[in-house]
Amino acid sequence: MRLWVGILFLVPLLVSGQADKASGTTQNCIEDDCRIKQAFLKAEYYLQQDDDLTKSQQWLERVRELHQSKTPDTLSYYIDSLQSELFYYMGLHQFGIHEGQKALIIAKTLNDSILMDDANMFIGINYFELKNYSQSGKYLFDAKKIYPKAKQPPRIRYIIRDEHIFNNIAQLKIVEHEPDSASWYIKKALRIAQANKSPRGIPNTLQTQGLIYLEKKQTDSARMYFDRSTEAALRSNFFDIQVVNLGSLMQCSDNEAQIQRLFDKAQAILKRENVNDTYRQIFYTTALDVFKKQKMDKQIMLVQDVIIGLEAKTRLHGNEQIQTISNQYIRSENRVLLLRIEELNRQRKTALLQLFAALLGVLVLLLAVISIRRTSKHQKMLLRQKNEISKDLHDDIGSGLSSILINADLLGKLSEKSERQQVLSAKIAATGKEVSQRLHTFIWSLNNENNSLRNFCEYVRHYAHTYFDGTSVTFHYAQDIGSAHTDFLNGQVRKQLFFCIKEILNNALKHSGATNVSIDIRADKKQLTVIVSDNGIGLKDENAFGNGLINIRKRMELLEGTIAMESGDGLETRLTIPF
Repeated sequence: MRLWVGILFLVPLLVSGQADKASGTTQNCIEDDCRIKQAFLKAEYYLQQDDDLTKSQQWLERVRELHQSKTPDTLSYYIDSLQSELFYYMGLHQFGIHEGQKALIIAKTLNDSILMDDANMFIGINYFELKNYSQSGKYLFDAKKIYPKAKQPPRIRYIIRDEHIFNNIAQLKIVEHEPDSASWYIKKALRIAQANKSPRGIPNTLQTQGLIYLEKKQTDSARMYFDRSTEAALRSNFFDIQVVNLGSLMQCSDNEAQIQRLFDKAQAILKRENVNDTYRQIFYTTALDVFKKQKMDKQIMLVQDVIIGLEAKTRLHGNEQIQTISNQYIRSENRVLLLRIEELNRQRKTALLQLFAALLGVLVLLLAVISIRRTSKHQKMLLRQKNEISKDLHDDIGSGLSSILINADLLGKLSEKSERQQVLSAKIAATGKEVSQRLHTFIWSLNNENNSLRNFCEYVRHYAHTYFDGTSVTFHYAQDIGSAHTDFLNGQVRKQLFFCIKEILNNALKHSGATNVSIDIRADKKQLTVIVSDNGIGLKDENAFGNGLINIRKRMELLEGTIAMESGDGLETRLTIPF
């Protein structure tokens, strides 16, 4: 597969700074981050601009030495990704797959979809060169599936685009003898490359289109696309694409003289220009097939010698890189050993501190237990006192109020009494009832046995039925509390919320002129809502509530709740508190 990765355009200091390139230093940098970035850009430069794999690998090793991150980061990904690409060009495709898979793990850890695509493509093209087309297709289609739609920000390393993926899938379909499927993918790749004005993408896609027609035995159409590809490549001096196209044009011809002219033209370019060995081998392998087909023995021997030389060079690179990988492993093991020794030293130095911290923790725990026990004992004492107060209030003051109410009732029934006495007895009775009810509510709020939503609902329902009993108002009650019926409501919350409801009911009876009043209590896991509705005159003026509305709002603030009133055909008041 003709690897389709763009040229790094983010290295102006390297492209223009030939003197710096020759020196091979990062002496202008003081910070490690700067040295790492410069070293990485040089590794990219020697691969993309000079096709010098040895120097590119040397600078990548320098990046590894400087970058000692213990956690996966973007630079760790770029290192493994570039290493996978270098192994691809060196012909070490199994190593390229391994580095690509390391990069893919980092990309998934970073949750970066564009890096996942990039890693998937490098794995896929290395599998392609091993002729494992099923695995190649798996990773290439994974890249296609998750490629992000949003525009990607600039990065230190040139990352693949979607036209690269479609072009490589098209090349896979060619070797699988599916030219129609390949045509669909390459047309999509060409449209994207043209939309992006990709200087390398356009000639690459045109070249692949020519290969598809060559697979279909349509040599005239194939020749046209190879010529168009060459024309586009020369606009940006992509001589590697031109050379490969010349080899493909040789396949389109049966004329020995024309084949020889195309071969000689490619030879001249290869002598004059710096073309990557991978593309040289692609050209010579193609030329060898053509010469064998035409039985051009002299040219066959010449090309075989060149291919043998390229393969020897590739093996040399491979041996060097295997040695480099071995050295990396040894350095990694030494680094792990040193880190382990440092860790043991730290553990020894901190052992006493850990022991002291443990003893201190035990002491704090003991103090906490003692404090909790004291607090619990104090709370139990307060609870007992509260229950005693509640009982005393109920037994003593409650019975006293009951006696006052009975006497007031008897006084009101006397036949011989003045009008003033009648008014006073009525006031005594009303005040006694109000105080009795408030006392009952206070006692109810003090009793912890009533700290549940179900008990609160029952109390409100019973009070409202009793309150409207004997009046012209029809009362309706509804509730929807589901599984929240056992939820905890402390006495303070119950008391404040009940008095809010009581104030609203009082307004509905005395001021609204309503004939229907309803209460709807709803609860979920997050909040409790009480809705009181009537069909009265609505809220014409907040002052109609008097101090009642002010009191309601103050009580809701204490409960960190909200009150909402909606006046229309009557008045709807919504009280909401969080659980």
